[in-house]
Amino acid sequence: MKKSSTINGVSKASDSSISIDFYYQNVRCRERIKLAPTKANLKYCERWRASIEHEIATGKFDYAKHFPMSKKIKIFNLDQNNNTPLVKDALDNYIRTSKQTLARSTWMDYKHSTFNHLMPVFGEMRLDEIKRSDVKAWASSLVISQKRLNNLLLPLRAILTDAYEDELISRNPLFGYTPKPNISYQPSKAKKVDPFSPQELKAICEAFKDDSLANQVIFSAWTGLRPSELIALKWEQVDLISNKVRVDKAFVQGREKGTKTNAGTRDVELLAPALSALMKQKSITFRKSEHVFLNTRTNEPWTSYKPFREYVWKPALKIASVRYRKPHQLRHTYASMMISADENIKWIANQMGHTDIVLVSKVYSDWMPSMSATKAGDSAVALWEDFDSTAMS
Repeated sequence: MKKSSTINGVSKASDSSISIDFYYQNVRCRERIKLAPTKANLKYCERWRASIEHEIATGKFDYAKHFPMSKKIKIFNLDQNNNTPLVKDALDNYIRTSKQTLARSTWMDYKHSTFNHLMPVFGEMRLDEIKRSDVKAWASSLVISQKRLNNLLLPLRAILTDAYEDELISRNPLFGYTPKPNISYQPSKAKKVDPFSPQELKAICEAFKDDSLANQVIFSAWTGLRPSELIALKWEQVDLISNKVRVDKAFVQGREKGTKTNAGTRDVELLAPALSALMKQKSITFRKSEHVFLNTRTNEPWTSYKPFREYVWKPALKIASVRYRKPHQLRHTYASMMISADENIKWIANQMGHTDIVLVSKVYSDWMPSMSATKAGDSAVALWEDFDSTAMS
């Protein structure tokens, strides 16, 4: 097998790693990075190597900071007493390399966990100094859910696993162990589903100065799309022959990505109010943009739901004298309407992109009626027949 050539000191080492080659103190150093050798990752490593060369030339190179798991650290006697890397260096390296492989939203969460929770507590410790009792004491001081604690620990688990595999530590203190948070934590029992009434929705739409915003709200309330899916919707996903929209994209952390789950990729049937709002929106943005809904302040696509929530939604609810709830409650409004109208629960789950009917039944059980089902969607429309359609214009 022919060995991959090295370009600018960077080459493919395997199907899952990249080699960075450079000289430091007249010693040839080859470090393997756990990144798939894609074109983008190779370019990333070339930039990384360039920064190393610059630091070496200016006398600012810190081997342990760049490669905390490297056995070369011992060669350069960077620490006469203990050659084991500091936790902060290992974490910093993990965050830097994982950016190339993780979804942006996941990476941002890991970065927050690392710099705001793990580094302040364990950063100055060496990897071989961390004991299970240290992590246990820290975890028991946190009044958070078990799930949140598990997420906080993911970067720490990753570097300890790598350190053990690289024989930098003799045992992994977290192997087979799940720390527990403070037992006083109690999940919020506040009602998560707090839908809008027909009167509230009408008042909100009348508070908007721009028809496009009213269309967006009505469409959201009558399709149940997640906010991230709504702002990613493009006209090419709209089928006005079958009156459906294809939902297969979402905007998260300013970037377009796939839907939250496999079930999230779906065809959503458009009920009469949603179709009406969409047709009105077509006359506004169809020739202007590939996106259905635009930021009316910039005439550009929304890249985040935050501007809508802060600068459009909150003022409108205040003007309408409607008790504040997040825009996500429009999705709950849709679900509660469908449940209240006794629509087929499997159909509702499919419309909303849920994997099965269990979640729908559990979350919206308070809206389960005794009405008999008719054609999917029709009874819900009839339930809101007194909704003034002019509020959507």
